[in-house]
Order: sequence, then C-alpha cells, then structure tokens
Amino acid sequence: MAGWQSISGRWNENAGVLSNSNYGRGDMLIAQHSQGSNYSISADVRFDLLFPETHYGDAGLVIRTTDPEQGVDSYEGYYAGVRPEEQTVVLGRASYDWHQLAIANLKTPVAIGSWYRLELLAQGCTLTVTVSPQDGREPTSLQFEDKQCMTSGVAGLRSFYAQASWRNVKITNR
Repeated sequence: MAGWQSISGRWNENAGVLSNSNYGRGDMLIAQHSQGSNYSISADVRFDLLFPETHYGDAGLVIRTTDPEQGVDSYEGYYAGVRPEEQTVVLGRASYDWHQLAIANLKTPVAIGSWYRLELLAQGCTLTVTVSPQDGREPTSLQFEDKQCMTSGVAGLRSFYAQASWRNVKITNR
C-alpha cells in the first residue's frame, strides 16, 4: 500500500478500499505524506465486524498525529470515531493515554456493513467532526476548541476492537 505506514493491524487494499481485518486495540494506518497544521481528513467508513467478546468498538480518523507506536492510545494526536453499539461519534485527544473531548448521539443510525462519510477538520485549535449518512439523511456534527492544542502532525485511519474499511480517503489543506 504505497504511501501508507501500518502502525499495527492487518491492513490490505482492494479496489480502492483500505481494510483492517484485525480486532486490535488502536490499530492505525498513517498517510506518510500528510504532515500539516490546518487540514482535514475525510473518508467513507464501514464497520465490517465488532470484536465478538466485547460487542463494542469504534473506527475513524486521526489528525495531527505524531510519534505513533503500537498499543492503545500510543500516539500524540486527535481521533474522531463512530461507536455503532452506542450510536455516538466521539472526539478525543491521545497523549499516550485517552482524553475524551466531545461526544454526540448520531442523528441517523450507523449499521454494521453500511458506509457513512466521516470528516475530521483541524483549523487552528478548533476541531470539527461530521458524520454523514450515504443516503443523504441528516448529518451529525460536533466541534471542540482545545485551548492547548497540538498544532501539527500526520493523518490516518484507526480502529479499536473493530474490523473496518475506508474508501475515498481525502486529505485537504485548509
């Protein structure tokens, strides 16, 4: 997978779809040439399967990521992901531990096996997350201003206790 660096997980690419078939605790795939400050990452995301013993998990996007390593929350940066069992979208900050910054109930449910669009925007110290259903129903958005924000880093994909897929990944400077 040219241009991507696997931090952990079992990643593959088929017909433009990037998939992680692992049930890892924080598997990441980093876009190697995505260093930036004010930019967004967006992708269509699909849950393929949740970890059977836990019945929870999430999948999403990372931004302004530095020093990623294997392990739970073993990086500096921001993460936005969807939790299908709770029907929520979460925004958090990792600094070799987890700090939840914001959470919102999804206005339109996300189902296992269905695609939805996820966007994570970092502009200054303001982070904005939008979850948009593929069928055009009402999107869910949340915004958070991190007063002591991380100012730059790379972008990528992340899953936690979930097998998931991503397509149409776009990284856009703002």
